[in-house]
Amino acid sequence: MSRYLLLSLLTLIEQLAALAVQFFIARRYGAHGEVDAWIVGASLPALFSAVAGSIGGQLVMPLLAKSREERGEEGFQTELAGFLNLFFWISCGTALALAALPGFWTGLLAPGLASGTRDSAGWYLAVLSAGLIPGLAGLLYSQAAQASGKYVYIPLLGLASALVPLGAVLLAPSGAELRWMAAAQVLAALVSALFANLLGVRSRWVPSFRLSAGTGELLRRTLPALLIVAATRLNHTVDNFFASFLPEGELSVLGYAVRATSILQAALAAPVISVVFSDLSALAAKGDWTAFSAQAAASGRRSVFLSVGFAAVIAGLGPRLATLLFGFGAGESAHLARCFVALSGIVAFAAWGSLLTRVCFAARMDRVAVIFLGIVPLLFNILLDWLLVGRYGITGLAAVTSLNALIGLPVVDAVLRREGRISGPFYGAFFRSAGCALLTGILLWNLPPLFGRDTLSLAIETALLGFCGLAAYSLLTSVLGETALRELLEELRPGRESDAAV
Repeated sequence: MSRYLLLSLLTLIEQLAALAVQFFIARRYGAHGEVDAWIVGASLPALFSAVAGSIGGQLVMPLLAKSREERGEEGFQTELAGFLNLFFWISCGTALALAALPGFWTGLLAPGLASGTRDSAGWYLAVLSAGLIPGLAGLLYSQAAQASGKYVYIPLLGLASALVPLGAVLLAPSGAELRWMAAAQVLAALVSALFANLLGVRSRWVPSFRLSAGTGELLRRTLPALLIVAATRLNHTVDNFFASFLPEGELSVLGYAVRATSILQAALAAPVISVVFSDLSALAAKGDWTAFSAQAAASGRRSVFLSVGFAAVIAGLGPRLATLLFGFGAGESAHLARCFVALSGIVAFAAWGSLLTRVCFAARMDRVAVIFLGIVPLLFNILLDWLLVGRYGITGLAAVTSLNALIGLPVVDAVLRREGRISGPFYGAFFRSAGCALLTGILLWNLPPLFGRDTLSLAIETALLGFCGLAAYSLLTSVLGETALRELLEELRPGRESDAAV
């Protein structure tokens, strides 16, 4: 099996475990103030983890690859230790700042929440802050393992760590599921960091104030990465701010929809984040821009082809997915179904955006990514949230999130093509895929119920229709001569040299 597809499959299984957690939480709480509190309390730790994780994922790997190319294994280990020291002390300071003033931060993030809900959000914030320290260490060990060509260990560890919160939710007393899950996430981060080191790189690092030569370059290039990811994650924080003024439970509905769609985003972006970015970084280090351009183009066609197909499924199955989460007869299901449709755009464009961002960083075109993938979408999100939330409520916020996934991507693509970092046709195949996806989504949305009105029957029906939807989409695109489908099928052919590194 292709290493690209294997990583997507492992990541998808990991995310499905996380979806199981959301299922049990939704069935236990529904759209409830305690879930609102969880979302607000988790937002700042998630923001910091995403920002630091992106810096580690987009900047550390090229620097580690460069150190191994120039100085061998000893230089590699020295650079890794320096990066670990830097991230360790930053995560300690951040965790302390968040845990010491939880009331201040939750009041700033969601001033519209009731006081009791804000108090609960502060508890979640304080607990989840403790997971930042092992979480970032595990991230760097993962990047080091991937820079060494060990791609499979890390998704396997991610799957194992996702099962810990699921076990906590299943074993928790009634009414304490969310609090047990928060504590379990901290434990999972600690265990994952330990095993990522043992399985991936076997570093003997201990905390110190010693930095490496590459740390200076990392810090110089941190601001662009920080602006891009901070802007992307701040969009969710801005959405939570406006949603806090809506009736209780609306923030929960948006949170469920975002979490479910993020499962597909993570699975689709996994090969880009690990294998593709590692390959592009190595090609950039060698100065082989012809191969760099060809690989970036092929990865773009594959990622968009897959993403658009899954976006059609998530939109077309919106009513079924909403009922599966909340149960039959729940009043919130209609709102959640509309959010799934509105968020399908971010599924369609997220992998493309992830690829373009990493092409920019591998090619050291940081400024282009900062402006058009960071600053512009953030300003656009704030403006449209302010204009639309009063009229369209939570669905308007979800639609703006999808629009932000597209803003700037064509501009960045054009700049990269002009500089010779991406080559080959793209938009013809993209619009053909989008047309096929639209037909598939409409078909799925209008299909009547097939089986009985119980949870198991609905789950089987949803999975079956999802598979059939992807098959229908693939059939439609193959009729139109979609080259990305042939490229994807070629990856399944055994014995390919590119798969040997797995």
